[in-house]
Amino acid sequence: MNPNNIQQLRKELLEQRQFLAHDTTLYSSIVLQIHEHVLIALNAFAHIQTIALYWPIRGEPDIRSVLMDWCGQNPKRRLALPITKKNQPLTFHEWAFDTEMKPGLANIPEPFQTPVIEPDLIFAPCLGWQGFDQRFWRLGYGGGYYDRSFADYALVANPPIFLGISLEEFQLSPVQWQTQPHDIALDGIITEKNSRYSKGFLPHQ
Repeated sequence: MNPNNIQQLRKELLEQRQFLAHDTTLYSSIVLQIHEHVLIALNAFAHIQTIALYWPIRGEPDIRSVLMDWCGQNPKRRLALPITKKNQPLTFHEWAFDTEMKPGLANIPEPFQTPVIEPDLIFAPCLGWQGFDQRFWRLGYGGGYYDRSFADYALVANPPIFLGISLEEFQLSPVQWQTQPHDIALDGIITEKNSRYSKGFLPHQ
């Protein structure tokens, strides 16, 4: 795909999502449905103790509350947020509701002076997503931060589970977007309608 076309697609998807988010009643209902499918996924992954999430920006579905509730059910559970350094893979640092925050890259809040932790599961926000032949890919903002992180984690013996969070209507056809060799497939995608997993990936572990 022409780079200009992919940037235009990102612009259109972002505008569409922010437009939806302006209707707070409707969007809150959509996000609550996403929460339900997040809980279904967490019940399927009973071994999970540490989850990396994201600080929602620009209309991204906010899953913080459902994960804080999950974390509060077991003292061994921990949450983490990414710290972003330009052109580097993400590092994930412990986070709780009372963690001191600082503005990071693009002024996205990041944990201040908390330890790095290795997540068992990473929830990644998707501007758009694609799924065919039971494989799923994430379209982000173009910075490559999650791609670099996924590529690094793919080399370790027990990589974390990668799940995307998006809206059902932001599923993209191969005509709209063609994945590139550097794109790392997700283990699954969660929307307000469903949770789907890649072929050969067993959610009940």
